[in-house]
Amino acid sequence: MLIHPMRATWPMATVLIALMVTTACGWPTGRANPSTGPASGGRATTPASSPASGGRLTSPPAVACNPSSNTRVLSGPVAAYFWRSQDGCVTVSLVDAAGDLSTVTALATHAWQFTCQHDLWGGAAVANSGQTPGPAYSVTKDRIYWWDGHLIRSLDRGGNQGEVALDAGDQIGLEFAVSPDDARIVVTTIDFGRWPLHRTSWVEDFGTHANKSVIFEGDLPSDANSLNEGAPTGWPWGWQGARPVLYDFPVCALIAGDVFIAANHPRVVDPSSGTRIVTFPRCYGGTVTVGGVFCTTAPSTADNPFTARALSLFGWTGSQSTSWQLPYDTVACDSDLSPSGNRVLAYCEPNIYTQTQASTTRQFLFGAGPAVPPGIQQPVSLRWLDDDLVLESRTLSDPAGYRSAIYIWSLSRQATVAGPITIPGSYNRPRQWFNSAPPPTRLLA
Repeated sequence: MLIHPMRATWPMATVLIALMVTTACGWPTGRANPSTGPASGGRATTPASSPASGGRLTSPPAVACNPSSNTRVLSGPVAAYFWRSQDGCVTVSLVDAAGDLSTVTALATHAWQFTCQHDLWGGAAVANSGQTPGPAYSVTKDRIYWWDGHLIRSLDRGGNQGEVALDAGDQIGLEFAVSPDDARIVVTTIDFGRWPLHRTSWVEDFGTHANKSVIFEGDLPSDANSLNEGAPTGWPWGWQGARPVLYDFPVCALIAGDVFIAANHPRVVDPSSGTRIVTFPRCYGGTVTVGGVFCTTAPSTADNPFTARALSLFGWTGSQSTSWQLPYDTVACDSDLSPSGNRVLAYCEPNIYTQTQASTTRQFLFGAGPAVPPGIQQPVSLRWLDDDLVLESRTLSDPAGYRSAIYIWSLSRQATVAGPITIPGSYNRPRQWFNSAPPPTRLLA
C-alpha cells in the first residue's frame, strides 16, 4: 500500500503521499485503498488554529436505494461480505459451506469521508482529506453488525435481523466493534467539524447503553505529521476476549485504508479505563486477525520497512511467535490465519521499485498441508472458511458496477465444493488497494 521510501527518516505522512502517484495509474480505491488526489506535498507544516469547516464529502445519492432482504438459516462456518455502493445502499451477505446465501440490502445515510478544510500542507485545504477507516461494521460469532447513520443493524446466521439506535452528527466519523458474545460494544468517534479534531472512545453494554465507560476523550494533535503517523485515533478493530483491540489510522490525509494501517500501533486496552494491556512493536505492512497481528519485517525495520522479506505473527501477548520468509521485497501482505491457527494465507504485494521482476505468484500458504489449488483464478485475498475450505472471489463487471461470484474450495480435495455463488448487488470499488476482486470476507466462528 505504501510506496518504498527513498529515505527511512521521512515522516510517515510524506511516505503516504507518495502512493498517490501510483493511484493515478489506476489502482482501485475504497476502504483499504489510497484515494485519488494530488501527489504533491513534502514535510507537513503545522496548520493555523482557526476553526475547521468540516462536513460530508459527498451529497446524497441521486439514485434511490431499494432496500430488500432474502434471509435464511445457515449452518456451520459462515463468511460475511459487506459492500457499500454509490447508490447509497449497503449489501450484507452471509454464505455457508454449502453455498447457501442470506442477504440484506439497506439504505446507508452516513459518509465515511469528510472535509477537514484545514491548511495541513502549506497551501489550500484538500477537500477529501478527512476520513475514517471505512464504513462502520463489525462481525461476531453469530452476527454481522453495520451502522447506517442512525441505527446499528444486524443479521445473524439464523436469518434474523435486529437494530439498535446510535445517532451521531453529520460531521462525526464513527467506528465500532461488538464483543464476540454480543454483550458489549466499543465505539470511537472523531468530530471533523472541530479544530483540533476531537476524539471520544467508550465502552458500554450493547443494546441498553448501560455501564458506559469513557476510555478516552480529548483533542487530537493539530500538526499533519502527527495526524498521519502518531495521532491516537484509537479506532476499534475488534475484541480479544473481553478486551477491546484498538489501532491508529491517519486522518486529514490523502489516503483511505485499513489493510496496511490496521497494524499501526495496535493495542489491547482495559474496557474500563482504556489502559494499554498489550502493546505490539511498531508494525508495518500487515493485518490484525483473530490470532494476533501480522507484520512484514525486514533485517532492520527502522531503516527500511518496505523491503521486508519476512511475514511475522505477533500473538496476543505482543511477542513474535512465528515468521515466514518471502521470496521478494514486499510492501504489504494481506494475511488470514486459519481457524486452528496452524496455517496462513497471505497475499504479498512486491515492492515495485526494488522487485520489478518479482514472481507473479503472490498468494502464499504457510504451514504444513495441501497447497492452494491451481484452479483458483483470482487468488487475491483468499479467506479461510474452516481449516480445509477457502473462499475465492471472482470479479464480475458490468456497467452498473462490480459484482462477485464466490467459489468455495477444498484444499484436501483440490476442487470446488460450492459455487459460483453470485453476491447480490454491486459495488463501484473494491476495498483493498491491490485487490481487483470484491471486498475480503470477515469470518464468523
